Amino acid sequence: MDFAQIKELKEKIFAGYQITTEEALALSQTRNIEALYYSANQIRAKMKGRVFEICSGVKVESAKCQYNCEWCAFSQKSTLPIKEYNIVDEKTAIDFALKFAAQKVSRLSLIATSNDITDHKLTQIIELSKKIADKSGLKLCATLGHLTKEQLQRLKNESRITTFQCNLHTSPELYQKLCTSCSYQKKLETIENAQKAGFDICCGLIIGMGETMLDRINVAIKIRELGVKSIPIHILSAQDGVNITSPKPLDSEEILTTISVFRFINPRAVIRLGGGRSLIKIIESEALRAGINSWSIDSSIQTEKGISIDGSAQRLEKEGFII
Repeated sequence: MDFAQIKELKEKIFAGYQITTEEALALSQTRNIEALYYSANQIRAKMKGRVFEICSGVKVESAKCQYNCEWCAFSQKSTLPIKEYNIVDEKTAIDFALKFAAQKVSRLSLIATSNDITDHKLTQIIELSKKIADKSGLKLCATLGHLTKEQLQRLKNESRITTFQCNLHTSPELYQKLCTSCSYQKKLETIENAQKAGFDICCGLIIGMGETMLDRINVAIKIRELGVKSIPIHILSAQDGVNITSPKPLDSEEILTTISVFRFINPRAVIRLGGGRSLIKIIESEALRAGINSWSIDSSIQTEKGISIDGSAQRLEKEGFII
């Protein structure tokens, strides 16, 4: 796809057009990559403005998961040591939330890793969400696995959580090779049930697990069909004890191209540079000009290093964003 075609497609998107799989694939194969990045950023600017959101997550529960996902440190197959605890104590969670809020983080996800949330645990998470929201003023999301319809409705009615996260992770074809204990359909059903309960949805993928660009495009289009407006793009960060390694480490151009194509497919979404952001520090500024308007700050309450926002807010403001 040449410069003129990229520009024409951008103008059609401004007018409300939804690009096709074939057009997205042609975009991803263009040699005019600077035009691709520039146009993606123009789409971001026109459709979403200059507001940039910094988000993070707090593990409110840390335990081995019942599923066998190859990429996950908490998977039943992983041999990576983790610090396990039930619902985190209130003071620890609130202290972290307050530190985040003081450094212009605006959104916090409450994360449970076991994929086994009992009604008792749900009650504890609901109460914790109220206290975190009241004390910090942060917007709250939840990553709590595959809750039942009843649990999702209760979470929406009783908590201060407004967004539910359930990632697709990759295409259905690759997913069934990397996880055999949880079906792709279950993910889709969880998203549908969360939407019916009244939640906004955050749903994204991991890149670098051996998928093709077409796999990524198919995920982006499925997310568009689901009406999702918050899309994290995570980059595989394989480590000893996790059962997957990237067949070919992603280079900067492929990451930036993926971001840009996602912006063309989902022009009105918040596109977040998620887990693995630290792997591409060298192209962070370029990512800001390729269509993203949010990123996640890695943190965990199970570390003793505290929180390092590493000057994110100041750098973003220098780039012309509003935090």
